Amino acid sequence: MRCGDIAILPLDISTSSSSSPSQILDTIGTIDPTPVLAASFSSDSSLLTIVAGAASNTTLLLMDPVSFDVIISSPIITKAYGSDAPVNVGWGSKSTQFHGSLGKAAAQASAPQASTTSPDDDGSARISWRGDAQYFSVSIVENRKRVLRIYDRNAALQNTAEDAPGLEGSLAWRPNGGLIASTQRFGKIPGAPNEEWGLGKGKDGRHDVVFFERNGLRHGEFSLREVVKEGRSIFPWGYRVKELGWNADSTILSVWIEREQEDVGELP
Repeated sequence: MRCGDIAILPLDISTSSSSSPSQILDTIGTIDPTPVLAASFSSDSSLLTIVAGAASNTTLLLMDPVSFDVIISSPIITKAYGSDAPVNVGWGSKSTQFHGSLGKAAAQASAPQASTTSPDDDGSARISWRGDAQYFSVSIVENRKRVLRIYDRNAALQNTAEDAPGLEGSLAWRPNGGLIASTQRFGKIPGAPNEEWGLGKGKDGRHDVVFFERNGLRHGEFSLREVVKEGRSIFPWGYRVKELGWNADSTILSVWIEREQEDVGELP
């Protein structure tokens, strides 16, 4: 439960039973910190992963799904990149390298922009396991931007995905492969002042399904079909991507698109 309670509900409830779910729930304990932001069993059902807490106290919990004992508890928000951090070979950052009089301005212009979340982002945390249950990814919002991290099954941080301004909350690790799917917004926010909002640099309204490798690096993308906004809408662009999902053999990626009046599905 969002309040931190962990409860068991038996599946063999008689359909004729007059008892409500709240009367037959067996609450076995409460976790701290709260609120619970996301929970997911591993692909092999041997572990339970929970993201809980708020602000700087956001915590990753790894639990035994039978006894519900906490195996590991560690803070999610960290400056550490992960144990698989890329090696610096000594050239320094692009902004500090020598570029000549003409190249200096270009190097400064290509420096990463401060990212922010898409206005379509629901702010929720997401957890997605790889099919072999050896790794899982966690996507959370911190400091007004969405950050994607990759952990091994012992909850040891392996990698932090490269910064992607406008990255959204949808998250789906391809079961039979190394690709992690999410979505990213580009351009300006409709109706917002003409200033840098930190979405991806590109055509206004562009909306991509983007892929990351296990090492956190980008690995391709494709654009969704543009949806023309008709009249007023609760969504700035007339729709938003609610979730992504792979089929069992990793051959189809589904995109759940939510509009104000109806939900639609696309199968790229």
